[in-house]
Amino acid sequence: MSEDASFLPFALARHADGRVHELGRGAMGVTYKATDTQLGRPVALKVIAAAYLDDPVVRERFLAEARAAAHLHHPNVASVFHLRTEGGPVFYAMEFVEGENLEAFVARQGPLPVRLALRVILQAAKGLAAAHDRGLIHRDIKPANLMLARAPTEVAADDDSDTDDGLLVKVIDFGLAKSIEQAEFGTGVGLTGGGPVGTPNFMSPEQISPSPGARLDARTDIYSLGVTLWFLLTGKPVFEGTQFQILSQHMQRPPPLEILRERAMPPDVVALVGAMLAKDREERPANHLALVALIKRILRAGGRSSGDSSGGTTMLNAPAVPSPRARWRWGAVAAATLVTLVTVGWWLRANGGTTTKPPPRPVETTPEKSIAVLPFGNLSDEKDSGFFAEGMQDDILTDLAKVADLRVISRASTRGYPPGPGRNLREIARALGVVHLLEGNVRRAGNKVRVSASLIRASNGDQLWADSYDRDLADVFGIQSEIARAIVAQLKARLSPAEDAALHERPTSDIAAYELYVRAKDIIENFLQQDDQRASLERAIDLFGEAAQRDPRFLSAHCYLARAHSLSYSAGFDPTPARRARAEAALAAARALRPESGELRLAQGYFSYHCERDYARTRAEQARDLLGRRIGHDAV
Repeated sequence: MSEDASFLPFALARHADGRVHELGRGAMGVTYKATDTQLGRPVALKVIAAAYLDDPVVRERFLAEARAAAHLHHPNVASVFHLRTEGGPVFYAMEFVEGENLEAFVARQGPLPVRLALRVILQAAKGLAAAHDRGLIHRDIKPANLMLARAPTEVAADDDSDTDDGLLVKVIDFGLAKSIEQAEFGTGVGLTGGGPVGTPNFMSPEQISPSPGARLDARTDIYSLGVTLWFLLTGKPVFEGTQFQILSQHMQRPPPLEILRERAMPPDVVALVGAMLAKDREERPANHLALVALIKRILRAGGRSSGDSSGGTTMLNAPAVPSPRARWRWGAVAAATLVTLVTVGWWLRANGGTTTKPPPRPVETTPEKSIAVLPFGNLSDEKDSGFFAEGMQDDILTDLAKVADLRVISRASTRGYPPGPGRNLREIARALGVVHLLEGNVRRAGNKVRVSASLIRASNGDQLWADSYDRDLADVFGIQSEIARAIVAQLKARLSPAEDAALHERPTSDIAAYELYVRAKDIIENFLQQDDQRASLERAIDLFGEAAQRDPRFLSAHCYLARAHSLSYSAGFDPTPARRARAEAALAAARALRPESGELRLAQGYFSYHCERDYARTRAEQARDLLGRRIGHDAV
């Protein structure tokens, strides 16, 4: 940390114990509270991290942020008024917004009344309209980047003004702001080697899925503002799960508007959220001015739909969900998805995945031969062996997905329902769109394993089948195959000779190699949450490599090794020709084993996207990968 003199004419503010007053940390640096020693006013200093000072890409992005924000002068945008690039730390000074960001406010107070939430979004839209007039899109709209400079004292039920009670919202942090003329899909400057930039919970589909040559526009920010409105109304993001799951749901899953309807939201408000969250940007409000006009019309109408003649405005002032004291009255709302997750940037633009689709159908109207394999419980004394239970679930799911007559939900969509008595099976099945659920537990002790599984019809809770298996660890694949075949028989699914043979296939003859592989997959699925992501990814690569070395015929290990190397290359952890060559070598090893394998297609497409930036080949590989799309492999 540099001395305050390095930031003259600004002095960093400090807490009573002498610690520097941090306001937040981001991808490029840290924001501090400070004082302008010449004018005697508080400011916010955003300082680029020392590690990036010599990185021309990151440095240019930082400077672009400051210059973009400096050109914006609007009551709903925090102003930038000083930039220094030489003679010490690189930083800029901006207006210090005394208040609280919306993320913290909702965490402290709970979801906002509907009317207040609309008025917050209205002011944010006005600020973004000013940015758009300057030819800028924000690209990182989220509750944490909306500041309550002045919180309202009350909410007037009969007034549609957005300033009547002192409310003032300011948009901050133009760290990902980009000129509309330069904002082509897939060309954003970021810290991930050209991958999607933004905050996963709030990113628009077009930010996630590259489409070279097409340009982002104001409707990208409108989508993120729609997710923010959802958060203000419910206290949660619209989609939940791992970052890869969240991005995939933004690409493919319609927003679960039934959640808002179940909470008696005004019809016009539900329609507004649906329009803002349309997958196709052509179906969203055309720009922020159109959005402002729409919100004002809803406020004046009191939340009535066009066909509602009942009048009444009280719902706009009611909390979107019960107050903290009364929340126990509400049942749990399922938030899982109907998504097959492949990998970041792989998802093709969803066909018909717009908000005009009806809510999920009741369980009884879904295909009878449909099933979701829920996460298995780990009953082992060694609790760190949970990865083994996850591997069991994943492999049974993979076996079932080989049967064309079954509709099988991907593991990515079921991960949000951990084992335990709190699982509401009927709600889970309804959210996932299946009739049947498979539950199970795994207990491992040394070289012995006990697996229990049960097949349940979710609509009435009937247990259609259950069994337990006590075997040597070496026979774990036999257990998986037997469970899959039992499910196929119970659901009376047709099984072709080729599918029957596939159920008997073993991924490897080396149980130790399998353990290494499952451990590595567990690391990959959670490495984004680790403090040292690069080290976590390298650990997974080492384990995949050791598994492939122990059993050179272990196809899955080679494929995942190629994908992990590709990710390291693309994420900027090791963007060297040597890393790319290691990914190609793993692909070659897999190709020599089974050139038409669906897993190989997935790995090849991953390499084409992340290392070659060959989007056409990526799409072609995915189109050929019928097996991969049916299994719904989790992304690396």
